[in-house]
Amino acid sequence: MNRLYKSKLLHLLIVVMVSVSCGNKQAVTVKSFVEVKQPGESDEDALYRLENELLLRNFLGDSSLTSLDSIAMDSVIVFSDTIKWAKRSRKISKSTSLDKFTTKSLETIYGQKVIYGVVDADNRKDWYEADPRSQATSLQTACLVEKNKLVQLQNGNYTLKSRPFSEAKYLCSTERFYEQPVSGFCSGFAVSSNLVITAGHCINKKNLNDFVIVFDFKMVDKETVKKEYLPTDIYLPIEIVDSGWNEQGVDYGILKVNRTIPKHRIALIREQRVKDSEPIFVMGHPCGLPIKIANQASVKSNSNLNFFSTDLDTYGGNSGSPVYDTAHQIVGILVRGATDFKYDYQNKCYISRICETMLTPDCGGEFVSRTNQFVKTLKLNAK
Repeated sequence: MNRLYKSKLLHLLIVVMVSVSCGNKQAVTVKSFVEVKQPGESDEDALYRLENELLLRNFLGDSSLTSLDSIAMDSVIVFSDTIKWAKRSRKISKSTSLDKFTTKSLETIYGQKVIYGVVDADNRKDWYEADPRSQATSLQTACLVEKNKLVQLQNGNYTLKSRPFSEAKYLCSTERFYEQPVSGFCSGFAVSSNLVITAGHCINKKNLNDFVIVFDFKMVDKETVKKEYLPTDIYLPIEIVDSGWNEQGVDYGILKVNRTIPKHRIALIREQRVKDSEPIFVMGHPCGLPIKIANQASVKSNSNLNFFSTDLDTYGGNSGSPVYDTAHQIVGILVRGATDFKYDYQNKCYISRICETMLTPDCGGEFVSRTNQFVKTLKLNAK
């Protein structure tokens, strides 16, 4: 074993591992490297896998793999609503300030989603594949993008910095949208001339000045992403009007923006509770990709007062996405779900997790915050 690997393995003895799931997997603090190796896995392969799991969750960001040494004591593990550090653990509750977390880590930790149905049942479509009515409705959906990815052109318009999906998530080449660009971290939608709604876990007072709200991030055809944005496509969040995020399933955020949103971008909100098995669809930016539209889904569990579950095909980055009924009215906000990806040990890359039913381990459904969480505040503050 070479010196570099020995050095890294030493640090991995104390690093806190990141679970592949943001759901119901056991959290462990690594005390011995043996504990985290898979049966028959070499030290080199184990290290490669662990590094990629950390990278997948943005704890290394854009830095080199060799940065693992420097972040060993700060790496976190996700287990439901608990975040553990190497030397301490803390329960995330209603009283915990989200300001302690970064823009990327919030969605990484709380925004996992998954694909439901048999293999090849991924129902996501690009904008150019959608019907005209859905294309018109998509004008209501926005992508939350970090400011440092916004570049102004000489003509006064803007473009977005991005990375290929394959690089951002270390995907296997068989994955859909493999070469498409990734720019965002969450989704949102316009609900009035001055307000945009997203998931509560996507925002906090600390990151309010770190991102912009971009409309029309889409693929115009199979090979072409929209590259240039008018200033009128981009909004600055200036205030968190209201937000909620707690252990009872409340998860929403209402943002005031810096200027007027035109009527064609404003969604219709349905206050009536969804019905059992009611058909629904979602629009948003899974993993920060150009907008995707996913249908052929329905309401599953409908008993909780704050949220309902569905079998929508979504991913992290879809948090904050508008969920619609067949009349194209908003019935809720997509906020969380099962694990996005699983590791392919043979090919040393990640593939989408497919949930054939909602009864298998780690396949408990995708959760949607009901409109009753925010509609009262919306009526008081909307223009």
